[in-house]
Amino acid sequence: MLPKLLYFPPIKEIVVSTIFTDVNIIEETKRHKGSDGPEAGYSECHCDRFDIRLDNLIKGVNKCNIYPRSIHIHQIGGFQNEPDTFLELLKNASCIEGKFSQTWGSDPEISLDLFVNSNVKFDHLELFDFPNPVTLPHIAASITLYNTELNNYAIPGIKKLIFDVESDDDRNQTYTFSSDLEELYVTTDNSIEVTLPPNLRKLRLYKTRGPVDLVSEELVNLEYLSLMLPNIQSFSETGINAPNLKKLILECGNLSNFDGLKQFQHLKDLEFRHLRFPITLFDDGSLPELESFACWGCSIYNTGDVNNSLSIFPPNLMVLQLEICSFENTEFSNWVLPNKLEALRVYDSPFKNGYLGENLKHVFVRAPTLTFANRFRIFPRVEKFIMQPEYLTFESSDFIVKDLSLRKMGIQKLSDSFENLENLRRLSLEGNQLRKVDPVKLPVSSLQMLNLNECNLRLISPFLVSMLEQKNRNPKLKIIAWRNTNVSVTDIRTALKSIKGLFLDLNDFDKTLTEISKRSSRLVCKGGFFDPRFKKTETDDLYDGSESSSDEEDVGGNAKRRREM
Repeated sequence: MLPKLLYFPPIKEIVVSTIFTDVNIIEETKRHKGSDGPEAGYSECHCDRFDIRLDNLIKGVNKCNIYPRSIHIHQIGGFQNEPDTFLELLKNASCIEGKFSQTWGSDPEISLDLFVNSNVKFDHLELFDFPNPVTLPHIAASITLYNTELNNYAIPGIKKLIFDVESDDDRNQTYTFSSDLEELYVTTDNSIEVTLPPNLRKLRLYKTRGPVDLVSEELVNLEYLSLMLPNIQSFSETGINAPNLKKLILECGNLSNFDGLKQFQHLKDLEFRHLRFPITLFDDGSLPELESFACWGCSIYNTGDVNNSLSIFPPNLMVLQLEICSFENTEFSNWVLPNKLEALRVYDSPFKNGYLGENLKHVFVRAPTLTFANRFRIFPRVEKFIMQPEYLTFESSDFIVKDLSLRKMGIQKLSDSFENLENLRRLSLEGNQLRKVDPVKLPVSSLQMLNLNECNLRLISPFLVSMLEQKNRNPKLKIIAWRNTNVSVTDIRTALKSIKGLFLDLNDFDKTLTEISKRSSRLVCKGGFFDPRFKKTETDDLYDGSESSSDEEDVGGNAKRRREM
């Protein structure tokens, strides 16, 4: 398709300009693999940018006189053959990214000199596996180093630096940086000493073992701090003073003294990973501006009687996440949540019942057993309430359910009625094994859609008993039941003829149904599908019943006219 567009004069320039918006210069281009799906041709492209060889890019530029705006380079050697043309390409680009490695070319340092001596400035530069320490002037705003060392890390003008320290040298290594540096990300197993530049805005330091010494002035610009320091017991050991910090992530397994965190009076986002901390962390009004608090794999303990406490969390907290946490001498079900809380995510925690704040909008609860007592309420502002229990009990339901999803829960037997959910609009039972389901009453006065995808259904009719009751006049219901190749064709045809408000969406596993769907406005059969997990349906009841289409009684003369055409 692309060659045809390029040879169509009215849009040729637009097509070339669009292609050259973002190009990826590589040594070899490959077509996408053929699709195994029902659609012919090649699989859908998910590329972020257009792959092209350098020689073809140069030909395109010379022919169309259009230069790329964003260039991504993944090798060096080929550029030495066309240095002048290549540098001209770079100088006309507004964004340049390069990824260079020892595996491309015998001596990458010599090739790298092409850029060092050209005054070309990269937006981002990545160096992989350079065997010897490299000297870099200011040729990039952002640099990432993998298994590559620099002779000097204090590069003037650099804004962002990411590097890992992998060395067999047991001696303490010292790192200093330019005062221009704003973002620093360091990962190391070695003993290091780091002098932090004064203008840092973001700092991430991951130290899996051994000591680390941080030397710094007051970091007034630091807003993001992420530390993995397994040996520290108190935050004050870091020596970091950042009065304007906004986000703090701590993964420090031996941390036991949290008093040093109280300096962060403007902290908005706090995240703990694999820590043990007291529930009294937020006492005395500490961290008053905190809006989000997340714990991942933490142990939360109670050093005293907190059950009588009126408030455990900061008053402005809006997001609370407790992921795979354990509780010592305290229960989350007894905690008092702040009134401003909007999002609550509780994972494998003893959440039982009680009051959910008036401002909550999003709730996710996962636990082996969930029991909601009579006093449990969900306020009207809740937009999404997701539960993932193995056993769930509601003693009462003083709230409105409009959308209920019970997907892939291993359900084989359903309740005989969902009619108490009077406002239910959508019900999903997808992925449950309902082959032998008994009749189920549904709130058909409100229910609009029933999802029965992949339920190994034998019959549709057990879900339609309420639609046949005298009290439910002219109900309408759409049932989506894809990937149910064992369902009875007779049952489907009978249901469509008996209930005029029934709409079915199925796979085209049966020729008779497919033919009926061509003449029906209430039956849709889409795409071919075969599921080897299901046994083949017996043929003795597939074609029983009238040969008339499901819509013939609905449309009367229209159906007759269609047959005569």
